[in-house]
Amino acid sequence: MAVVAPLLALLWGLPGLCRWLARPYYPLSALLAAAFLIVRKVPPLCRGLPSQREDGNPCDFDWREVEILMFLSAIVMMKNRRSITVEQHIGNIFMFSKVANAILFFRLDIRMGLLYLTLCIVFLMTCKPPLYMGPEYIKYFSDKTID
Repeated sequence: MAVVAPLLALLWGLPGLCRWLARPYYPLSALLAAAFLIVRKVPPLCRGLPSQREDGNPCDFDWREVEILMFLSAIVMMKNRRSITVEQHIGNIFMFSKVANAILFFRLDIRMGLLYLTLCIVFLMTCKPPLYMGPEYIKYFSDKTID
């Protein structure tokens, strides 16, 4: 039952999830948030990258990159304690991942860092996060209706 209930909940919410992911903000933001991982791990892209590893393998992380990524995960966990909605969780993950990616790209090569920063600025200017346009279920209280 512990496996069936989440699967049923996922299947129940799948149409809403597909509409949510169909907006260009989320896939492009996920691509920017995972850009350093993609550049560092995909063999055609990582062959020409500089590496500070002892074995000289450019397709693996060095210790400093691992430390920065672990620090990113700790910051995301601390900041997501106060998030209420899934959009806030994902927004925090995307934001802090982009900051960590910018640090990692600048550490790798200043030109790649500037390119990544330019892509993030263009993304920020062109793709706005979607706003909630549904009904509001807010009950307003006054001193006469509180009793």
